[in-house]
Amino acid sequence: MNIFDHIKEHNPHKIALNNGQHSLLYGDLAGEVQARVNALSAVSVLAIALDNGIDWVLWDLAALKAKVPCIPLPPFFS
Repeated sequence: MNIFDHIKEHNPHKIALNNGQHSLLYGDLAGEVQARVNALSAVSVLAIALDNGIDWVLWDLAALKAKVPCIPLPPFFS
């Protein structure tokens, strides 16, 4: 069983991700990830230059699902 199977097992009305200001329900998580997977169709490697947060997690999950290598770039890199 992979992480995407585990996500499907959760109550779709429960909060999956929360950063204190915004939250995302499990029922919306798969769609948000899939939208990013679609955006990665022509990408061979993804570099994430975002602060930690919901968007970072969504892009990381999309890269995992799309089987695209993901390289997180800390914000202090120039």
